Amino acid sequence: MKGDRGSNRSDQIVRRVGVNRFQALFILLLVVGWFTFWQISYSMAPPPEPEKIQPLRVPYVGVTPIQAQEYRPSVELRATTEASFSMNLNSKIRATVIEIPVRQGQRVRKGQLVCRLQSHAADAALRQSRTDLQRATLEYEGTRKLFEKGMASPLALRQVTNALEMAKANMARALETIEYTRITAPTGGIVDRIYVDPGDVIRPDGVCAGFIVPDKMLLIGHVAERDVGLISQGADVDVVIDSLTGERIPGRVTFVARSGNEQSRSYRIEAEIGNPDGRIRNGMTAKMHVYADPLPAYYVKSSALTLGSDDSVLTFSTEGRLGIRMVDPQADPDPNHGRVRFVPVRVLNSDRNGIWLAGPRDGLLISVGTDFVADGERVRYGRVSETETGLNAGSSRP
Repeated sequence: MKGDRGSNRSDQIVRRVGVNRFQALFILLLVVGWFTFWQISYSMAPPPEPEKIQPLRVPYVGVTPIQAQEYRPSVELRATTEASFSMNLNSKIRATVIEIPVRQGQRVRKGQLVCRLQSHAADAALRQSRTDLQRATLEYEGTRKLFEKGMASPLALRQVTNALEMAKANMARALETIEYTRITAPTGGIVDRIYVDPGDVIRPDGVCAGFIVPDKMLLIGHVAERDVGLISQGADVDVVIDSLTGERIPGRVTFVARSGNEQSRSYRIEAEIGNPDGRIRNGMTAKMHVYADPLPAYYVKSSALTLGSDDSVLTFSTEGRLGIRMVDPQADPDPNHGRVRFVPVRVLNSDRNGIWLAGPRDGLLISVGTDFVADGERVRYGRVSETETGLNAGSSRP
């Protein structure tokens, strides 16, 4: 009985194990089949549409063609008039003033007497020289006649000859000293100032009168260090004398200092102008424009000078340099496209209507939108009229 029970349990266990193996195999086949079907279905499905890439938007700027104009930079400065030729009429001897036949401000001709002096010492020297000359002449003539007759030696003749020459020299010096008692005008001009009165004793080098030639006047001014390089000797100037109702007087620079004032860092310049009617006097104040050599430049109206505005043509580089931006159409093959180029500029001069700039080259100036693009950036561009931008590309202002 026990043997039969044991045998039955073994059979039951074998049957259960067989059933479990069959179920596991069925499940495995089911999983493999589902995976294979999924792979086939995925490979046969149409590929998804690729995501559309939006193209980058190219910024648009307005440009104005510019062309350089010939411009003569000028430097404006304040100046003071001074006679181009002035001197003091000095005495060369110690003497007493006995006559002043002219008055201050009087125009005189060359050689006209200005101060008459008297020197008793000079008068005495002249009288003595005349006496000595007469005696030396008589001695020479007598000795010469004796020498011709053989009654005087050659040595005696040489001695009286030397004495005569010395007497003549003393006479010439005495006459020259007497001439010093007449102080005259060296050329035509004006007696600007009289410093002595009759009866005054004047010493050697003492001043009798001041003398000027007003036909030409100097303008004396000082130019700043940053502008002195623009000015050269011979440069044209025009001068407006404050007291002569705005009349412009032409002239030329005659002197530019090589050494500047250490405190003000300025350099002295002198310009000469004509003054044929004598209206310009010493010490008048004036405004002087000095013109440099012509150079290519561009004029920009005031309406286009507001930094940071949409229509400003001026901007700053990343290094802080003042400049403009231009479009280089050669840098892009597409029509109406180009690359932005920053161009440094230098302000030459300004007036109430605008400024003159030096530095850019002929080309396409970004006149609208310059602050919204960067150097090297690709842009689209279109031409903008000058009335919209304030740029005067064709100006020929003096």
